[in-house]
Amino acid sequence: MDVPREFEIQCCHDLTCRKGALSRYGSHEMNWEIVFSTFTLVFLAELGDKTQLSTMMLAASKKAPWSVFLGSAMALVLSSLIGVLVGDCLCRVVPEQIIKYVAGGGFVVVGVLILSGRL
Repeated sequence: MDVPREFEIQCCHDLTCRKGALSRYGSHEMNWEIVFSTFTLVFLAELGDKTQLSTMMLAASKKAPWSVFLGSAMALVLSSLIGVLVGDCLCRVVPEQIIKYVAGGGFVVVGVLILSGRL
């Protein structure tokens, strides 16, 4: 059975999909497994990093913990949005394997810089 035109959705990946169909990147429905794994990965990565330490210092010095919480939460959401949008656009023009190698190399370089005291 053909779905009427008004039920079609325009994907952000320049593909026209039928509601409930799979796009190039998967279903249009929320994938809770990915949500929870992303939450866990980002949460663990953020524990004890410079951002968390800076937030603790701001909360201690400003004596306004809810204002610091709101500001830091908004900053994390915005930086995550930028990362998702850039990653989504990048995967359209650069093969996934190259992205993995460049990202891995970047982590190694940052690690070396931190260990050598240059960062």
